Order: sequence, then C-alpha cells, then structure tokens
Amino acid sequence: MKNKLLQWILFPVFFPADILYLFSRNQKTIKMDMECLMEEIPYEKAGILALNYILLINKPFRNIFYYRMQNSFLLRNISRIFLRPLATIEIMGEIQGGFRISHNYAVIHPQKAGKNFFVGHGATIGKGTSREGSSDYLYPVIGDNVSIFANAVVFGNIVIGDHVKIGAGAVVNRDIPKGCTVVGNPCRIIQREKR
Repeated sequence: MKNKLLQWILFPVFFPADILYLFSRNQKTIKMDMECLMEEIPYEKAGILALNYILLINKPFRNIFYYRMQNSFLLRNISRIFLRPLATIEIMGEIQGGFRISHNYAVIHPQKAGKNFFVGHGATIGKGTSREGSSDYLYPVIGDNVSIFANAVVFGNIVIGDHVKIGAGAVVNRDIPKGCTVVGNPCRIIQREKR
C-alpha cells in the first residue's frame, strides 16, 4: 500500500516514462516483459499503474524498459534522469517479449533471443570467434523459454534451442538442442525433456 501511495505522489517522475510507453510501438512487447513480474506486484493487469510500480521497485526492469525505447531519444533520456537504469546491466541484440533479469549484474549480448528469456545474476552472454577459425566475432542465437542462471557464461557463434535451462556457473560455447538442462565447465547436458 505504501508503494502505491508513493507511486501517486511521484507521478511527475513517471510522466516521461508513461508517455514513452503509451506512444511506443513496442507496447505489446513491454506488456509481455511486465507479465513476467505480475505475481510479485499488487496489480492484476499489465498497464500504466503496473509499469510505474515495476519501474519504482525493480531496477533491472528499468534497463529492459529503456532497451525497448531505443528510438525515443529525448523522452528516454529525460526519464533516465528520474528513474536511473543500472550501469551494471548491458543489453544489446534482438530480444523478444517476456524478457526478465533477476538481479543487478549481467551482460546480455545475444544476436537474437526468443520469448520468455530469463537471465540470472552475473550471467554473461556475448561474442566469440566464428567456427571456421576466422577473426569474425559472432553472438549466440537463443530460442524461446530459455533460462540462464547465475554466473553462467554463454558465448560464440552457437544456437541454444527452445526450453533450455543453463545452470549456475555453466560455460556454454557449443550448440545446445531444445529441451535440455546444461551444467558445468566445460558444459554437459544432464537432462533432456521429451517434447
């Protein structure tokens, strides 16, 4: 209740973010991102009030929100004055809706990532050299419903299939088929789901 009251008092702080959201062509994607957090907040529907609440209490979500608003330079930068993103989270690449970061440290640079992508604390997703041994650096392609847990490292010109779980501390530099759970350094598959 206290956070809801604070949210109404801080309406001028939220105003630039609300305008960004209302006129964004990424509104549907942002709603998908918010829906990942609905169980943790006192709102039942993803909308302006839920957005304001999440921006107030969930700093990693701010980074996701500003990542989705890359084309709105002026309002995005005004909003960032009041609702600062975390400098310890980097996001690049093409990431679909349902994106969630659970903690305040992560480097997330896939070439592409599908829907319902979860990234845990300290995870690093980034570039590696191409398979042919050339000097090109390429990024991972990640499927739908993938979870990468704390301090895992995923890098290189690899494909991570749908419904994959990458365990805490795993180092993944090879393709992972769909429906697998991966752990360790070097990575190994410990479970395959039958789909």
